[in-house]
Amino acid sequence: MSDDAARAMAEGAEGIPFNTWLGLKAVVAEPGHFEVRLPWRDELGNHLGAVHAVPIVAPAEMASGCALATAMSSLLAEGFIPIAKSLHVRYRKIANGDLTAVCRVGASVLEQAEAAARANGRADFDVAVSIEDAAGVEVAECTVEWAIRRTG
Repeated sequence: MSDDAARAMAEGAEGIPFNTWLGLKAVVAEPGHFEVRLPWRDELGNHLGAVHAVPIVAPAEMASGCALATAMSSLLAEGFIPIAKSLHVRYRKIANGDLTAVCRVGASVLEQAEAAARANGRADFDVAVSIEDAAGVEVAECTVEWAIRRTG
């Protein structure tokens, strides 16, 4: 997949109503590598005046889905679709201000998932995402469990 196609995928994901409401923006959109920003606003706050726990995971889900789909574009062309099965989050620090979810899908994950999908018509695997504050400090880490299934 080209960088232009990755940018088009980012624009599609940004246009999902929930992502639009949150203000999510892909600040890096490359095949297999997405970074998605969640801009701070008061409505996202908790009782500490920091980012509430729930909005923190939204850019992680978007970044992982876009990174995965762009890295596995050949499987998508063959009729496979990705489905998020679960998301595990570990909060590291209180999150303040704008946040950025950083996701790079590793080559070994891709190779194993593609081989399993082609052999079995399905594959399940994990994609790691780091959520960082504006200073680049990791405030949370997520693991999104994805399923790839052949349609039709």
